[in-house]
This record gives sequence, C-alpha cells and structure tokens, in this order.
Amino acid sequence: SNNNGTDIRHRYVSAVHWDGYEAAHQQVAKTHSGLAGLGNDSWHTYGLKWTASGYEFYYDDALIWTVASPVSERSEYLILSSEVEDGTWAGAVPAGGYGSLLSSVTNVQVDYVRVYSAVTPTTPSADFDADGDVDGADFLTWQRGVGTTSGAIRGDGNANAGVDGDVDAGDLATWREQFGAGGAGLAGAAVPEPASWVLVAWMMAMGAGRRARL
Repeated sequence: SNNNGTDIRHRYVSAVHWDGYEAAHQQVAKTHSGLAGLGNDSWHTYGLKWTASGYEFYYDDALIWTVASPVSERSEYLILSSEVEDGTWAGAVPAGGYGSLLSSVTNVQVDYVRVYSAVTPTTPSADFDADGDVDGADFLTWQRGVGTTSGAIRGDGNANAGVDGDVDAGDLATWREQFGAGGAGLAGAAVPEPASWVLVAWMMAMGAGRRARL
C-alpha cells in the first residue's frame, strides 16, 4: 500500500507523453491492474514494440495495451529512472525520503535491457517472376530473356536490374546461387543444371500435348 492507504500492489502504469512537460504537455496512460504475479520480490519482462502504426505494450510477452497515435518519427533514447511525485498515485513522500541507496527497501532491480531493430525481408534478385521464391520458373524466365542486350528488367531475367540492362550468363550464375531461396522445403536442394530444366519443361509440354490429343 502507499502512504495514503491505497493498495497499489499488482498494478503498474504505461504512458505515452509528448509535447514536452510544460504547458503544452499531453499524454495517454493506462493502469494495468490484477496482473498475475506482479508484486514485491518478483521478476517480469516489460516490452514495447514501436512501429509506424503505433505502440504495443507487453507484460511477460503478452500484449496488454496499444496506442495508435501520436507516434514519434524521430530517433529516441532509453533512460532508466525512478520518479515519484508527492501526493499522487504513490501517495505522500515521507519527510525523510525513502532512505539511502543502501538502506532503502523501496527499490527496483533491472536484470537486462535489450533493443531490437526490425529487418525488412529482401526479395532475392533472381526471383524473376516475383512469387517469393527462386525456382525453375525463374530459370525459364531467364531462358526467354537471355541475349537481351539493353532495357531488360527483373521480370526479363535480369538479376542486376538497375545496374545493367542485359540478360546474360551472370544472371544465370545469380539464379544458381539463390536457387531455393524463399521457398518452403527447398533449402538445401540441389541446383539442377540448366539443361535438366529445359528437359523437364519439354517433357511436361510433350505430356500435355499427348493428353490433349487423346
């Protein structure tokens, strides 16, 4: 309980502040109450996911609050501090304070702080048909475009689109290096020789032709 006799165990507050702390200050806040295991002598993880669409607050890996706006669009920094305003949610601050760092029984212990940055997946440059993987269909795209000497884009089989405008053996080498990328169950698959892919495509076409004539 705080010094006003209010039971503040098993709860904490999340808040977003903006426009400074003077007259223009604004904030949104939420008190989280009745959280399992929250109390003295207990360890928990608190997380914040900050994206362009808002903030997500987590307690022990569970999402407990979201804020859609406002969202900061500038670099920020982390600060760990202990701040208690007299006469507010924590009650009245004792006349002598809470004691020294060594003697006080009012403290917070932090085990670790970690920051992660989201990584945007990149599309393999040999995914010529833009379907999310590098496979035989992309080889066929390269085969149709090989020999083009100018103006070739990714969809023509040019793995170096934006650097050059041709489709050549270098683009085939890139396809071989990236074969299997992005496809479920394809990692580690053997890269077939180009002639094998030509044969497979031809046999499939022949089979389809026979069925059509029956």
